[in-house]
Amino acid sequence: MMGTLVLYGVVFSFIKTEQFYFHADTYEYVTLANNLLDHHAFSRQLPEPEIIRTPGYPTLIAGTMMVAGHRNFVYFIIVLQTIFVAITAWLIARMGAGAFGSIRHGNIAAIVYILLPTTIWYAMVGMTETLFALLFISALSMHKYLWSGILIGLAILVRPIAMLSPFMIAPFLFTKRLRFGLVFLVGVALIIAPWMVRNHKLGFGASIAYIGSFNLAHGNATKFYAWQHHVDNQTALDMIQSEVDALILNKNIRPDIAHVQVAKKYIFADFPRYALFHAIKAMPFFVGSSLKEATTAFRSSDGSQNTSDIFIRGGGIFKKLWNEAPFTLESLVRGILTLLMLIGAWRAWKENNKFALLLFALILLFAVMSSPWASPRFRLPLEPYILLLALYGWHVLPKYKALHHRDADA
Repeated sequence: MMGTLVLYGVVFSFIKTEQFYFHADTYEYVTLANNLLDHHAFSRQLPEPEIIRTPGYPTLIAGTMMVAGHRNFVYFIIVLQTIFVAITAWLIARMGAGAFGSIRHGNIAAIVYILLPTTIWYAMVGMTETLFALLFISALSMHKYLWSGILIGLAILVRPIAMLSPFMIAPFLFTKRLRFGLVFLVGVALIIAPWMVRNHKLGFGASIAYIGSFNLAHGNATKFYAWQHHVDNQTALDMIQSEVDALILNKNIRPDIAHVQVAKKYIFADFPRYALFHAIKAMPFFVGSSLKEATTAFRSSDGSQNTSDIFIRGGGIFKKLWNEAPFTLESLVRGILTLLMLIGAWRAWKENNKFALLLFALILLFAVMSSPWASPRFRLPLEPYILLLALYGWHVLPKYKALHHRDADA
């Protein structure tokens, strides 16, 4: 805890509070927090209730504003997020010792997690990753399954991308005892159900948030259409949004349903090709450079030139990789780490380590769901499990090398 606070304090002395608002999402979170405190309404544009964002992170910001005030809350939340990183690292070390049987590997994974550029960066800015990572690993480390479900429910209200994770965790618990899985799902429902009831009463349907529907149309369908028809993303977005607007106007349907219908139209028009596109766009989740994310993403014009975009369009990729040699080197290391993770998953299957297999399934789930937006940012909450599985796989290699030499001698 003290080491993380000192290290991150030194980093903060260079970054300053201005970087807290580095992303457009941060302004929305702060606006929601302000309206929660000042008007007792969860809304970005008063008096309209909010449905795109969920209340998890804005509520944390509102809490820090209550303690430190509207002007100085940034300092408080950065200290809190640094503490979140330290607790997450401690839980990583415990998970390594418990689920993977190696205190040493747990400590290595924890230290690497603390030192990752993305971990440091997202502790300093107003984004959801640090809080989400803590809630998620706390839920997976909890042996009180009602509380585990409650924590997963809270994680979903911080980042709705986790909404499918209970459908993977519950079957794992069912294999231990039926009651464990049921209690876990009750915990999730205690948190999620009231929010879904609120949305339904406001006319938004029994949904958690509209963000997934919007991303499906504005991200998946738009980016696929742009690649397929060789147009820029803005042109594709304008066309798709015009179709969404026409559906809402002519058929009087909810915006989320309209976005999903239009997205499905373009995705399923050529699904095999879309599947290839989706797989390629998921690659940055595994091999994207965390150093690049922390130093250039969202803050330079070149940051928008995603390597996977250049690859999928063809041409210029080797020049870009050469010009970004430090980032390319990290991506190569990331590729090796991914291979070791796969070996770790194979070892888990051979040894019937069900918890390790659950972690691997969650990694794949988040990788698939984050495409085509995939980046080291979306990988950050899953870094602990990638690192632990990679070390789990690395431990296999010397054994097989020794076995090969023994067979050769025989």
